[in-house]
Amino acid sequence: MPGTPEENVYYVFRRQDSGAPLTEVGSVDAKNAKLARMYARENYARRKKTTNLVVVCEEDMNEIGEGAAYGGTLDKSYREDAGYDVEGFPA
Repeated sequence: MPGTPEENVYYVFRRQDSGAPLTEVGSVDAKNAKLARMYARENYARRKKTTNLVVVCEEDMNEIGEGAAYGGTLDKSYREDAGYDVEGFPA
C-alpha cells in the first residue's frame, strides 16, 4: 500500500531510442530498488520500444525550487555593439 513505511515511491524515466531524451513515464511503489526495477520493466517497457529505463527513489530526488535563477542573467546588454565607434557606421 502506498505511503506505508515499508514501501517507497520510485519514479520511472524511459528512453525510446538511443540519443533520445529521458521522459518521465510514471512511478511504482516498491519495497526496494530491485523490485522497483522489475515493476518498472513490466509496466513501462513491455509494450513500447525502450532503449533503457531509469528508476529513481523519491527520497533521492532534490527540488531546486522556484526562486532559483535558471540559465543565468536575462540582461544581455553586454552583447550590444553600442560601445564601438567605427568611422562611417553610426553606433
